[in-house]
Amino acid sequence: MMKTNSRATKSGLPPNEDDTRAAPRLRREERRKRRCRRRRTVGGVFVLLVAVCVGLVIILGGELSASGMRAAIVRVTGKTAREMTLIAGYDRAFADLRFAVVSAGASGVAVTDLSGETVAHQAISLSEAAVTSNGKLAAAYTVGGSDVVLADRHGIGARILTESKILAVSVADGGYVAVTTAEIDGYRGVVTLYRVRGDSVEVKFRWRAGTGFPFAAAASSDGKYLATLSLGSSGGRIVVFRTSSENPIAEVTYPETIVELAFIDGDTIIARTRTKLLRITVNGAVTELYASEGEITGYAVGSNYAAVAETGYDGLTNLVTVMSDGAVNYASITFERPVSLRTANGAITLLTDTTLYVFGNAKLTRFTEYDAPNSLDAFPRGGDNAIAFGERGARVFG
Repeated sequence: MMKTNSRATKSGLPPNEDDTRAAPRLRREERRKRRCRRRRTVGGVFVLLVAVCVGLVIILGGELSASGMRAAIVRVTGKTAREMTLIAGYDRAFADLRFAVVSAGASGVAVTDLSGETVAHQAISLSEAAVTSNGKLAAAYTVGGSDVVLADRHGIGARILTESKILAVSVADGGYVAVTTAEIDGYRGVVTLYRVRGDSVEVKFRWRAGTGFPFAAAASSDGKYLATLSLGSSGGRIVVFRTSSENPIAEVTYPETIVELAFIDGDTIIARTRTKLLRITVNGAVTELYASEGEITGYAVGSNYAAVAETGYDGLTNLVTVMSDGAVNYASITFERPVSLRTANGAITLLTDTTLYVFGNAKLTRFTEYDAPNSLDAFPRGGDNAIAFGERGARVFG
């Protein structure tokens, strides 16, 4: 009695003596078909994953690095803000000192802690007030005035009285305050570097300019170097000093007007013209770091980078960060013209008329968005935290 091949019979072939030879061929054919189906399935999944990744980058935006690579950027809707009331009248210029804030205006200077309690206030008129700080020490003054009020989170400290009109004040780490004043006694201007320790203020260095008109200065974080900025006959002029000697160690003349300067990475100077960023060593070597394609409408300097807001002819603003080594990071979204641009604690805030954007790092790979209408200024407080100031109070976000 002939025994039939069950697989051959189930496949639809008639049972006969060729079934024994046909079975291996059928098994090979079935395995080949299963492999093809698996390849098609794996290929489809891979294509789907690629499409999802591309879609996420398009939807969420991205960071465009100098090498042209794009990484996903995370957009977070901000949490409800906590209101903080400031003393009425202290509402024209501000500084965040982490555990307290400083506000200055026509009625004087105030220090307020984050619970809204007034730590100290001084009734001194500072019309058109300006406040600058290093995050720990703040200096309040008026351009054209003769009084610099120093404050920290514990209260208001010493005052610096100048002999001629104040043009600019900068505060470096280590408690170094550089004050630039107008011409006096036949000099084109005077730059004085003060060292502040508590309520004690001492003069560390003074330069009286015989040529040019100094209008700004900055000290290194250790107080070893001072860079002064002057208007020269052919553009911007920077003179660099070791504060242990009155003899300059470098002098740089640039064909464009330099509008501000600061120290980053210890002893490296970063300077800004109306369209460019320059890196300058204390020995006077100049490197062009970045050339803006639009009007620079916001600028802030961090520990090893500069944040730049540039507004084009279409009214849209781009945000970039320029690292001290020349690397450039681009935010993937555009903004309205900024009200202010600040950096502190490794983070960046960009404030528009209606919205506060907080970037948690200099690579601009993550930002948080808060509703902040009618705010005058804002400062980052690390991560997605920030504080925004209005005419009569402040809002703490995060």
